[in-house]
Amino acid sequence: MSRVATQRALLRETEYWFRAHGLPMLARDDRLRSVLYRALPVLVFLTILQIGEDILRNLVLRILPDVYGYIDLAGTDVVIVDDGFYTVYLLVNLILAALGTWYTVRLRHRWASLFWTWFALPLSAVYLWWPLATLALNWDKWADALADIIDSAITLATIFLLIWSGAAAMAWWTIKRIFSRLEDFATLSTRALPILLGVVTFLFLTAEAWQVASSLSWARLTLLGCFFLGAMLLYYGTRLPEELRELRSDLTPANIRAACRATPLGDWAGRNSEVTWSRHPLTRAEKANLLLVMVIMQLVQVVLLGVLVYLFFVAFGSIAIQGDVIKAWINKDPSHKVWTFFGSNMNIGPELRKVAFLIAGFAAFTFGIQLINDQQYRANFVAPIHDELEKILLVRESYLRLRLGEAVGGGDDGGDDAPAVVVAGPRDQDQLTAGQGAVE
Repeated sequence: MSRVATQRALLRETEYWFRAHGLPMLARDDRLRSVLYRALPVLVFLTILQIGEDILRNLVLRILPDVYGYIDLAGTDVVIVDDGFYTVYLLVNLILAALGTWYTVRLRHRWASLFWTWFALPLSAVYLWWPLATLALNWDKWADALADIIDSAITLATIFLLIWSGAAAMAWWTIKRIFSRLEDFATLSTRALPILLGVVTFLFLTAEAWQVASSLSWARLTLLGCFFLGAMLLYYGTRLPEELRELRSDLTPANIRAACRATPLGDWAGRNSEVTWSRHPLTRAEKANLLLVMVIMQLVQVVLLGVLVYLFFVAFGSIAIQGDVIKAWINKDPSHKVWTFFGSNMNIGPELRKVAFLIAGFAAFTFGIQLINDQQYRANFVAPIHDELEKILLVRESYLRLRLGEAVGGGDDGGDDAPAVVVAGPRDQDQLTAGQGAVE
């Protein structure tokens, strides 16, 4: 493989690494080709699902005798009237679509080619205009076909918009972040939960809290939770830009190698870290992406803390708060939902769950504000986030150095590390003309 091809492959792997860490705006690849390439698996799945549904419905099902009650043939249409058979029909269709998508992804990884990028265009056309093919079976269905085309167009526009904006990558990263950071439960349980419980437990034992919570519907409680979230995000919007300006790691060889060690640029950074480095200013899109990542990282901890508080008070209330006490507090008979635990009856009715939800929301809001202001909380929960982002920014510097052709070869023959790449788009041109600057 040529030097340029090797570096381009390295750039693609690093761009994928950025997206896997919720930072799609740090990637400087061709946006159109990147969107088409990443949309391909979704397009394959949807196209197979759509075509498979019509084929199964209008061909395979027709060979089954309708006397079994599975289907009802009405003219040229097929209506499945048996729920069990309909479930099997859906599962077969989903399995076929999943297998087709899996095989496409495998081929795309084994055979790197621009074909996979541009193949998304005709595939999109097939998905969009396939309802017209169904008109060959029944021309009276043109209104339904037109509605299907409009639905397909909206679906395609949504998919491409989510991928182009980076929202899809951010959403997937958020899901992975939540499940990959479950070890935070231990840290939160030992360092944050005891302090907060000392503050909010007295609220749980007041009649006013139970009266307020029991008088609210679940819809209003959800709205109240959104109010807490909005107030916290408003506060983060005023403080986190300052946190972003404080993210700065020295561009030393040791820091560069340490940051890139577990990334696709690990070997490259080890060969090029001994040269003089200069910072590349962050673009507005990159700043916004980093701020969003900081917000999500902290919100994940806030949500986990809220879940812990909710579970604690549901368990504590089911053991300690009896029905007659609840009746005295809310001035009416409580709803009963008894859970038997080793012979003991525990009431976890809606009144208990509502007051636990209310107090958990308040505790999570308090914790979210303290993450910014309290030095002990910052050391335990915010400092690791800053360290992670500072390393990512160092990886970004290495990535831009390689992409903008600033690498200096380590050998006399100007091997794979010599400057070779390629300024591919206007974002790169802006970066070259922006000059050297600090992250602000």
